[in-house]
Amino acid sequence: LHTHYIVYHNLNPDKTRDLNIDPVVFTQERAYILGPTATPRPVPALPQWRRLRPAPQSVHRAFAEDVTLPEAGAAEFHMAAGEGIARYGISFTGADDIRLELDRAENTISVKNRLGLVVREKLLKDYDHEALHCIRVEYGGGLSVYMDNLLRLKANVSLGGCGASYYADGQFAIGSAAAHSADKETLHYPVPCLAPGSREICFDVTTRGTYQLLALECKACGEAIRVDGNVLLPDCVDRESDLAFYRCDLTADSHTLQMNAETVAIAPYYGSGCDAVSVRNIGPYDKVCGREKWSNGNISADLTVADCGEGWQAG
Repeated sequence: LHTHYIVYHNLNPDKTRDLNIDPVVFTQERAYILGPTATPRPVPALPQWRRLRPAPQSVHRAFAEDVTLPEAGAAEFHMAAGEGIARYGISFTGADDIRLELDRAENTISVKNRLGLVVREKLLKDYDHEALHCIRVEYGGGLSVYMDNLLRLKANVSLGGCGASYYADGQFAIGSAAAHSADKETLHYPVPCLAPGSREICFDVTTRGTYQLLALECKACGEAIRVDGNVLLPDCVDRESDLAFYRCDLTADSHTLQMNAETVAIAPYYGSGCDAVSVRNIGPYDKVCGREKWSNGNISADLTVADCGEGWQAG
């Protein structure tokens, strides 16, 4: 499937800048940057099946891809309606014969099965049906449909083992397509990081030690999570703020996390010996954006982690 990248720079203490090129992951509400990183990173794995089309391919009424979708995973398609097309979409042939259908007049996207409508949602009001759009489906324990990286709807259906074909009531265009299995990791989050907690993620630890995991906007606040398949219970739960705090010891390796939260923050546990807290004096700087000049006369900090010793008091 496609991986999106962001090219940006950061400001160093000596006022120099580094160029960063890191992947971006989109959900319905947020974009997560897998960075900044300063070391070589694993490249995203190629999908198990792909059909590359350098230019949109014109099709009349129907076209079948030569793919059988994995039992659980994700698939990505690109499709555009022709002029005057009222309804078009993707049909997933299998036990339930699922259809993902777009309606130009209603400006909606629907999931249907052989019994009828399962769920329907509105598209963005300025959605251009004649432009080539990316349609990504993630499935296995339910179906999530993303339109141009935005989550549009969810349905309690499965696409595992299905074939995929496009359909319309006239002329339409298709682009590249790809599919991969859920057990095929594609992106690795560097630690510390913010990551979507609504899916299984892979994150990389470079220093052995104790790490903290903070679940933000928990969907089931206080429930156990799984790190590398092992159950982990929360150390602290704040149900009013929908927060849960976890702590675990991790080796310098890649790890997997399964959690039911909107966002998860992963970072070294301070004072554990692997946190390496260090903020240096940046000093004044000027930045010109367009015709405006932005100045900050003093950005400085000196932060260290130290034992309080006996007789300490909070102040």
